[in-house]
Amino acid sequence: STPLDQIDPDINCLPHSQSKSSYFSISQFNSLIANNTSLETGVLALLHCNIRSVIANKSSLLAFISTLEFDFPIIGLSETWLNEHTAPNFQIPNYNLVNVHRINRRGGGVSLLLKDTLRFKRRPDLDLMTDHCECVFVELFNLSEFHLQNHSARVLIGTFYHPPQSNFDNFHESLRVILSVVQ
Repeated sequence: STPLDQIDPDINCLPHSQSKSSYFSISQFNSLIANNTSLETGVLALLHCNIRSVIANKSSLLAFISTLEFDFPIIGLSETWLNEHTAPNFQIPNYNLVNVHRINRRGGGVSLLLKDTLRFKRRPDLDLMTDHCECVFVELFNLSEFHLQNHSARVLIGTFYHPPQSNFDNFHESLRVILSVVQ
């Protein structure tokens, strides 16, 4: 049994009314951050946004990031809608962009925004862009700025997207393959 066997395959496939996801206003989100004593400087915390076109929503993303009371070193984005023409020109100040985008098809795409102070290397051997699974990976190293037990540890970070109406069993199998590579 793997950790993937423990997850509910319908969690991202249910209609919104049945979803267990929580949605917050910016002030609610900042209150959660302020009340979370584990979020402090030196914590490796990640944020994920389903952006539904990072080009169309860039100003909203920048406004959102500027209102946060915590400086997230890593932001995962799904449904970036970037392509081979738009990806090279997309930038967010103080972040490096790593992405995987669809070829010859609109929509989808995943990206990682990594603070420019982070040292990382791209892991294209783990990236996927298929009809049922989209993911991008980096390996972080030299994490002395974070409160980790092992500062020399390497940390693998990825963002995943399961396109709607795609086969979940195929998505699940893709995750199994990736986990077998990193184990």
